[in-house]
Amino acid sequence: MRRSLARMFLSSFLLLLMPLVVLAQTERGSISGVVTDSTGAVVPGATVTITNLATKSSQTLTTNDQGLYEAPFMLPATYKITAAAPGFSTSVVNEAVLNVGQRARVDVALTPGDVSAQIDVVENGALLQTETASIGTVVNSRQLTELPSADRNIYSFLTLDSTVNSGFSGNAEAFRLESGGTFAISGTRASSVTFKIDGQANTDPTFGTPTITPSLDSVKEFQLQNNAYSAEFEGITQVNVATKTGGSAFHGSAFEFLQNDLLQPRNPLAARDKSGKPGKNRLRFNQFGGTIGGPLWLPRFGEGGPSVIKGRTFFFFSYEGKRQNVINLATARVLTEAERRGDFSSALGACLRSGTTDIPLRNPNGTPTGQCVRVGQIFDPATTVRNPLFSGTASALNPEFIRQPFANNQIPQARLNAVAQRIINLQQFLPNLPGLDLNFLGPAGALLINDQYSLRIDHRLSASDNIDGRLTWQTNSRDNLSVLPLQQKDVTGNGRVFNFGWTHVFGPTLVNELRLGYVRGVYGDSIEESDPTAVGVGNSLLNTLPGLLLPGSLNFGGFTGSILATTQNTYQIADNVSWVRARHALKFGFKIDENRFRNGERIDTNGRANFNGLFSTGNSSIGTGGNRNNFVADLLLGLPNSHSLTTPQLAHLQNRPWAVYIQDDWKVNNRVTVNAGLRYEYHQPFRENLLGGSRVDLENGGRLLVADPVVAQLANSPLVVCCTSSRVVDADKNDFGPRIGVAIQPFKDDPTVIRAGYGIFMADTSQFFHWQKYTPFRRGSFQGSLTSFQNPTISLDNLFPSSQFTPTSGSGISLALPGGVNPAAVNNHPVLGISSLGSYETPQSQQWSVSLQRQFPWDMVVDLTYAGSVSKNLPLQWFFNQPTFSATPANLQSLDPAANPYLRRQYENFTIGSNIVANVLSSNYNAGTAKVAKRFSQGYSFTSTYTWSKNIDQGAEIFSVFANHAFIANNLNFDDSKGVSALDVPHRWVTNGIAELPFGKGKHFWNSGGLTDKLVGGWRFSGVLTVQSGLPINPYIFNRLTNTTLSIPERGDLVGTPYLSGDAWDEAVRAWEHGGARLFLIQPGSVSLNYAPGTLGNIPRNFFRAPYGRLLNVSAAKVTRLGETSSLEVRMDMFNVTREVLHRLGSATNYTHANALTSPLLGSMPARSAFFAPHTIQLGVRLTF
Repeated sequence: MRRSLARMFLSSFLLLLMPLVVLAQTERGSISGVVTDSTGAVVPGATVTITNLATKSSQTLTTNDQGLYEAPFMLPATYKITAAAPGFSTSVVNEAVLNVGQRARVDVALTPGDVSAQIDVVENGALLQTETASIGTVVNSRQLTELPSADRNIYSFLTLDSTVNSGFSGNAEAFRLESGGTFAISGTRASSVTFKIDGQANTDPTFGTPTITPSLDSVKEFQLQNNAYSAEFEGITQVNVATKTGGSAFHGSAFEFLQNDLLQPRNPLAARDKSGKPGKNRLRFNQFGGTIGGPLWLPRFGEGGPSVIKGRTFFFFSYEGKRQNVINLATARVLTEAERRGDFSSALGACLRSGTTDIPLRNPNGTPTGQCVRVGQIFDPATTVRNPLFSGTASALNPEFIRQPFANNQIPQARLNAVAQRIINLQQFLPNLPGLDLNFLGPAGALLINDQYSLRIDHRLSASDNIDGRLTWQTNSRDNLSVLPLQQKDVTGNGRVFNFGWTHVFGPTLVNELRLGYVRGVYGDSIEESDPTAVGVGNSLLNTLPGLLLPGSLNFGGFTGSILATTQNTYQIADNVSWVRARHALKFGFKIDENRFRNGERIDTNGRANFNGLFSTGNSSIGTGGNRNNFVADLLLGLPNSHSLTTPQLAHLQNRPWAVYIQDDWKVNNRVTVNAGLRYEYHQPFRENLLGGSRVDLENGGRLLVADPVVAQLANSPLVVCCTSSRVVDADKNDFGPRIGVAIQPFKDDPTVIRAGYGIFMADTSQFFHWQKYTPFRRGSFQGSLTSFQNPTISLDNLFPSSQFTPTSGSGISLALPGGVNPAAVNNHPVLGISSLGSYETPQSQQWSVSLQRQFPWDMVVDLTYAGSVSKNLPLQWFFNQPTFSATPANLQSLDPAANPYLRRQYENFTIGSNIVANVLSSNYNAGTAKVAKRFSQGYSFTSTYTWSKNIDQGAEIFSVFANHAFIANNLNFDDSKGVSALDVPHRWVTNGIAELPFGKGKHFWNSGGLTDKLVGGWRFSGVLTVQSGLPINPYIFNRLTNTTLSIPERGDLVGTPYLSGDAWDEAVRAWEHGGARLFLIQPGSVSLNYAPGTLGNIPRNFFRAPYGRLLNVSAAKVTRLGETSSLEVRMDMFNVTREVLHRLGSATNYTHANALTSPLLGSMPARSAFFAPHTIQLGVRLTF
């Protein structure tokens, strides 16, 4: 009766949880093996008992006719395995370690004899992977807690694997706290990584980052899988964290780690303090918390038996808090006093040249004045006239439009724009680093607050039923301080992850695992406010200044990035069945997700204005990628070349993806295992609750298909058609993922394994750009004006005219004659300006690998692996209507196709800037990895791994990644951007090690215990050394000679040797270190700006590369025993021991490159004296019991 009541209660509990369900597949591993007798013959019918040494719970199995047993869905733990059969002595395997997601093989040999006799075998876990072809890494609890870690973020330990690269400065860090960074694993995009906790989804669908980051002290270990893994698992690469569980005894920890500027050196760049010495950067880092786990005694309801239930329920609780207050010194470019007055008289340079000919300065009648147009010379836009002598093809020597220079290269005070002056005076300080490019030094930093709680409960209902549940909640906030006020945003994030699992044993060969759960992420950004009307800017939709953007990263005004407010709920259910038949270990199952996202974004709702020097340049054919004087002059004149303002975007999305799989691990014989599986995934497109979204039909000039019939009705145009399905795009129904692998031990009783695998793996599309395209149209919009050299239609005096806003009652479709364009160029017909959805084919990767493993004495294994992949359907923000390139400068009023980009566009019914998100790009990756690992024994362990790889793609991410802008170079030919990936790191070597000194109790020397042990025992040292190739550098300038009016990243021509070498490089480095000189990685003159008009130049994408990087982190600790199960650890960690600048892992960010092809500083970094790169010391104390 009580059992029936328990089942009824459990069923009711599951039904109540069904609305909360979440997927798992799965952190649990399996233990399998063959029971044989002393002759090697199999023993059918043997009883195998597997006992968790922490909880004392056990599971009993019976070997089948092949002598095989398999225990699936086992928690990562240490087990005792007992085998018995009539006529044989009992064999016991002690301390068999099962790692997260591992298929561990433990064979047991029985010896004839008395059944009451026992033979003990010590087994610490197999070093060889004999049961699967999967490629990956397990980072164990010892590494997590004993290796140095600057922020104790578990995901930072991914970089212990040499196939994992980071430091690419993707979008994730700006939006998601505690993400651990941007990771490219085995050449895959960072947004393709799947994160899990205890087999449960933990991936933020917006950026592909973790929803929460578990406290390091709550984690038992984690597994990285990056090639040839089972059909049970989804994703292109996968990181699965296994959390700790309670045991039969109480155990726990308490810890505090701190970093403080008291432990740091002084910053020579800082202002002097009261002592007359340079000050210190403010640093306050405190990470604290604790864990406790053990048995949980539950009251027994009903008659008979003890009043409490013991030994069947276990709990584990953890808390971690972090407080970090970091104020450093940072630099910015501010306007000098002379520049603010419009005085550029001291900044005139040499003559501008076209080829080898000086560009002449012309009179209003077009005749040369006898002087040249000079670098840094500013011209009066009010004097613009058509060149009376112009004929034929326009060029810098034969311009169509010309201007006259300002006298003495100074803008008259009466011409300075009042709005620009107010913004400059409100926001910018005067330079305090005169003579330097980045001429202002000021404080910048952040205050971070993080709190995380986690509770896990495991309960054994019966010998056949086990349930477990975990709830983790995390709250984060980061308040930022920027060098210039009003240019930062503050970030908050709250994550919740709940999961529930029920494992039921139907019999010795059939086991079922049910997983339910819920993932919730709530994220919100905020900005520092400032009334824009106070400086003369009206109609802004955000209470701050508009962004004022100049080339060369001269960003003034308010914050111009994305301000998100998102709530993401994921409900999931999964079921897995394990069935052993003869030599086949079958597993099959399904998962269903229910995603409900409420996403809002304000990006540019304060508006922005761009100043590229167009209106202070001497003639219409010189180009706009020139001198900073011209950029600043346009700002002072209040004449942007473009402006934009975006209305808030809000989308309520939901979808229900699902997957099914079957996996067969076939034990062909004792030395050969074949892994074969098939997975099918259905990635259902989103549906917006208010019927937002659209897609394009490019037939017959193109049209827009919308989901909302009212939008089509209000648009009242044949170019806007009702209706798509509510999900807008069609699902990819061909997502079959076959998996095949084999593990062979070629020689009997020899510790060598050869493994090979192949599979097709799919990933969800990064949600960030897709959900934007589902935003409902009927929200109003701002239609920006187009300008041209001779027609400055935009002014700061009325930056966002009321007449250019469409009403919220309208269709929301931009359908009009494009501003600034000759109507005849569009056949006098309105055209669509859209940002929409394109193809939705699922991103997929074909992966293959071959590896050789061999075990050596001293618990050491050597692994040699080749792995490769080809990926396709990678997302791109695609400007599908890009005009073909032209050698003729753009003129939107011309009817010459060579001059007017609108006459060269691909689809006549769309604007040039129309774009879609489409899964269309591809990549390939090949790598060889050598790895030597020694498991901890004899007081030390180490892992040393080296990867030699090549990563080639057409685009590294859908958003900007470090040196690679999100926009590709040629939207009409993706292969123009095919080249070395921004994620490419050809050589990467990582070594980590832990060593305990051989002194004290249980060691070789001074092991008498007592006071001696307290003094000399328990000393431990550890460290991580990373050496790798530098990151690629990709200098570019937007739309200089391709003449499309789009942001096309042009790369120039290589005309000389780009790098110094040998003694010349050494001398340049010495001058950089000691002489105050800039260090030019890319030599001046090696990149020519005289590349052929209408081309990108001949330099391949990511052609240049920063010097190699290296990083050494070390740790020293003293562990004092306080009892048999208690200890106190005091430690000191030091990071960036060698204080790298030139060889910093991410040193590529130090070089001037982004949108800076025309800069005289291209490819250089400031003098060594401009950098403060101290090592950081961290102190920690940790009590365990």
